[in-house]
Amino acid sequence: MPRTLHVPPGRAGQLWLAHRREVARRAVDLLDQKLRILRSERLRRSLVEERTRAAWAAAVRDADAWQLRLAQLGAQRALRLGRSSEPAGVEVRWDQVVGVRYPAHVVVHEPADTEGPDGPGGSAVLTETRRRMAVAVAAAAQQAAALAALRTLEAQEAATRRRLRSIRTRYLPRLEATLRDVEVALEEDERSDILRLRWAAGRGSGRVDAGGADGGMVG
Repeated sequence: MPRTLHVPPGRAGQLWLAHRREVARRAVDLLDQKLRILRSERLRRSLVEERTRAAWAAAVRDADAWQLRLAQLGAQRALRLGRSSEPAGVEVRWDQVVGVRYPAHVVVHEPADTEGPDGPGGSAVLTETRRRMAVAVAAAAQQAAALAALRTLEAQEAATRRRLRSIRTRYLPRLEATLRDVEVALEEDERSDILRLRWAAGRGSGRVDAGGADGGMVG
């Protein structure tokens, strides 16, 4: 917000200030509404972030347990050899609320498996370990998206709160105080003008009467 109000002189300044006061009041209403919506969405996404974080931790523990089982079977080499040379793909799906865009969901596309030698007696365990690791990767992607969404909404909520506070507690009161000062000054100017007109009218009337009286005496 500007620190100095450059107000036009006279009635134009009064109208200028009144208009900006109404704009500021509408801005307060809109920002207050936006803040409520952002707060509600932030709380909802916070629950999503907690849930995806717990799911990710559980998926990692599960994948680690299956990798340990695979190691006990001596089939870890088969897991490494069967790894695809292509990375997993992540498709981000976005959502938007009151103009704020954030990642709402992700879809993980697993790379095609490369056939490799199975460990001794570990084919079923190897297949299941791969599946559990894929679940952990997908859970990690979901958690990353949920955390990014939460941080985006938190930042926007904080920025909106700061702007609302600036208008409500500083800019709008300054407009209203300046408008009151301008209105008082205009009223004082109007009273001064009325007094000057009355004084001028009174002097003019006195000159006319005096001239009439003198004319009567001369006749």
